[in-house]
Amino acid sequence: MAPARRDTIIVGASAGGVDAVPRIIAQLPRDLPAAVLIVQHMAVHPHPMFVDIVQRQSVIPVRWAEQGEPITPARSTSRLPVRIS
Repeated sequence: MAPARRDTIIVGASAGGVDAVPRIIAQLPRDLPAAVLIVQHMAVHPHPMFVDIVQRQSVIPVRWAEQGEPITPARSTSRLPVRIS
């Protein structure tokens, strides 16, 4: 039995990402056969509109990820920041 494929695109960005990430995501097709994970460096208090900003440029759904949710193709998720002390 062949191992399951997990096609994933990870977009990581730092301070300029709020401007750059939407431009990258805008280039992805609606029928993208991969999941998209966005890792955006943010302050302790994240920009509450980040997902909305990215979604305005995207043809695939964009939303905050939930703990334990499966990663699925043709959807983009971003995780709320976790503070590391």
